[in-house]
Amino acid sequence: MWHKRQVQRPKSEGRSRGIDNPDAPRKILVIQLMRLGDVLLSTPAAALLRRRFPLARIDFLVGAPFADALRFNPNINTVLILPRGLWSRFRFFLKLRRNQYDWIIDFMANGTSAWAIGLSGAKERIVFESGFPSFVHNRSFPRPKERRYSALVKMDLVEQAAALLAGSPASQEDFEKNLPPKVFVQDDRLSAWKAVVESCGYQSAPLVFVSPASRQSSRRWKKEYFVELSSMLVRERGAHVVILWGPGERELAREIALLASHERVRLAPRLRRISDLAAFLGQGQLLITNCNGAKHVAVAMNVPTLTIHTSSDPIAWNPPPADSTNSQFPVIRKDDLWCIGCQKNICPYHMECAVGVPPRAVFNLAVRLLGVRKSYAANLA
Repeated sequence: MWHKRQVQRPKSEGRSRGIDNPDAPRKILVIQLMRLGDVLLSTPAAALLRRRFPLARIDFLVGAPFADALRFNPNINTVLILPRGLWSRFRFFLKLRRNQYDWIIDFMANGTSAWAIGLSGAKERIVFESGFPSFVHNRSFPRPKERRYSALVKMDLVEQAAALLAGSPASQEDFEKNLPPKVFVQDDRLSAWKAVVESCGYQSAPLVFVSPASRQSSRRWKKEYFVELSSMLVRERGAHVVILWGPGERELAREIALLASHERVRLAPRLRRISDLAAFLGQGQLLITNCNGAKHVAVAMNVPTLTIHTSSDPIAWNPPPADSTNSQFPVIRKDDLWCIGCQKNICPYHMECAVGVPPRAVFNLAVRLLGVRKSYAANLA
């Protein structure tokens, strides 16, 4: 049985583009198996493929936990879900071969994706330069030399492939038109979460979401700082503050809500699906967050997002410009620290990059963002 989710493909813009090009691919598979942020940051590349090859069938292979992020994406024909278990995957890859893809674009470039590509029979197996042999990837392209937003890097691979293999280079307009990443949520889901917001009384004041967790300890701002920031938002701006959490993160979020000790600082409900997180975030005016998956969902929902960066590179993970001047997605970090952006998962020192960003500085930047955007709740009224 196919592990897939069929989505409706609406009419595409510029259908004449690629119709008369004999080198244009008819079937394309995009692979990004894991990490919510990486999956969402691949959606502009899928949009660019749709813009360049409007008549192509574009499928996307992804791990089951992240498939919901691609649901209803109009640039993707079919979301294929990678099964668990070696034998199940082997059979799945053999079935994948029957789709006869012309191109496979491998953003993952790991052992699992290599098996999928090696057994696919695809004519063009596209990747950034990697250590895999040519029978796995026969088209390797160089990565951009300069540091860039990850979504732009992925689009660059599509552009290089399209220019070389189909004589169809992308324009600057193509790149800009497809940013930032997008997650598509149905109106009934948005309306359901609007009702939740209204039942909680959140519509009476600015609704600010806080996401204090991150997979890596080196990417986490101090818990005590989140407590202080939440209290400031309530005392000085009258905001409602909702602390988000995911699997394994509830206790941290609960502690912050309890320590803030105010009825307007609450723990978020359990969000079982990415679409629920997106729809819930869509009701708010602001997300304040570490570098994590929730941040990318908020950006994809066009929710103003303030990211506190420590060990990670803001240029790679934020829509440009990746600094405090960004009017909708600003970044704050301790730029004068010698080890800032070290990329380490565990800090060998004392997390000076987190300690050195005071709650007042984050609060001041957050105040600037409040009011930038009406919530979906207001838009649906």
